[in-house]
Amino acid sequence: MERLIYTNALGHSVEFSSAGTYQWTQVDDLGALDASFQTSSSPYQDGTTSVGDPYFEPRVIKVDIQIVSSDLQADIRSLNRILNPKLGMASLSYERDGVKRVLNKVKTRTMPALPGGTSRGIGFQMSSIIFMAFNPYYTDEAYTEASVETGGLGLEFPLNITDSFVFDFLNTTGVTVTNAGDVECPVTIILDGPMASPLEVENITTGEKIVLAATLLANERLMITTEIDNINVIKKNLTTSVETVAFQYIDVAQTTFFYLTMGTNTMRITADEAEMENATIKFKQQYVGV
Repeated sequence: MERLIYTNALGHSVEFSSAGTYQWTQVDDLGALDASFQTSSSPYQDGTTSVGDPYFEPRVIKVDIQIVSSDLQADIRSLNRILNPKLGMASLSYERDGVKRVLNKVKTRTMPALPGGTSRGIGFQMSSIIFMAFNPYYTDEAYTEASVETGGLGLEFPLNITDSFVFDFLNTTGVTVTNAGDVECPVTIILDGPMASPLEVENITTGEKIVLAATLLANERLMITTEIDNINVIKKNLTTSVETVAFQYIDVAQTTFFYLTMGTNTMRITADEAEMENATIKFKQQYVGV
């Protein structure tokens, strides 16, 4: 079965598929992604010179639907309430043949259109909606996660293994994780105390690292997120569940909030220069299309 599921910031969802109340008739376009380029040119130069890497524009998706209902007014009202872009960032999930991909930063650009004439009748209303995905990349629904366990020196993995999942492993130079997506992806690192300063998370593959002058007690957890528009460092008291911002511990001169490069990445995590055995690395692979 093929379907789209829009979930707003409050957790309320609406499904568009070939059956049900909100039946899609056409989707334009789930796959298309426009790239933009920086260029330069010299006097009398033929053409232009490409400068740097291209970047993708936000993704725009138009969905044409037919609302089939014995109470059109109520179901149209419900649709408007769920799609309201004032509620904040939403997600748009696409499912087909057992594969699920998610656009994570979505808002409704054009609310449901309600044309008259032959587009409306007893028990049905034709409509259309336009979504804007500010982050154009599809991701896996669940995180890929690797946990280094104290004493066991092993890895734990979630049961929801995707078709592109590659088992990671622990070796003498750190934890090796595999990003099987189409582009680099942000990472979340979770460190549980007790741990002694300085704390260092290094991507040996790229040479980038995150360094913190922080000490964690036995009941404290540090969470580091490297997503470019959601960079965060949070310390949490596991006894009281109180969270505090911990950016003040970052060694700015040595720190880069890195992404995982495509393919294998070897990560080394140390506390007071000793290898850690109690840390979790998790990420969602990113794709340029479904």
